[in-house]
Amino acid sequence: MKKLRKISALILALVLICALAVSVFADNPVSNEKKYTYDNLIMTHEVIGWENRAAARVYFTYLDGVTAPSSFTFVYNGRLNYTICAEDAVRPSNYETGSKAFSGTATSASCYCATGTLTGKVVIDASMWSTARFNTSHAYVNHNNPDTVYVAVY
Repeated sequence: MKKLRKISALILALVLICALAVSVFADNPVSNEKKYTYDNLIMTHEVIGWENRAAARVYFTYLDGVTAPSSFTFVYNGRLNYTICAEDAVRPSNYETGSKAFSGTATSASCYCATGTLTGKVVIDASMWSTARFNTSHAYVNHNNPDTVYVAVY
């Protein structure tokens, strides 16, 4: 009887550890970014993937790492692309692709585009590109170098 309790306690402990590991790692994002330096600014393109959603972000910081002020504005145009699959049948033959365009004038130092939660789906990968027009302390910049930033999630 005592041996059975020890085995049961060990099994319960393993189940709890596995459940904790799944909950800790389930919503941890995977991201990749590309940085561009213009005069006194760094423009960053970042794509982020979670288990069931994806996002793209463009943001500006100064060379010293300080975020550009909220008065900093820029015009942007971009696209977030993603590959998803039903969570209960993850295999390449079931992959679906999606895309979300984003554009406008940002009235702060960043813009953000997201898929929202894709219920019943897992994100396989995501990518983004973006163009922008903005002013630095010495020049008007027309960033038209839409490199694709990619991240593998699943």
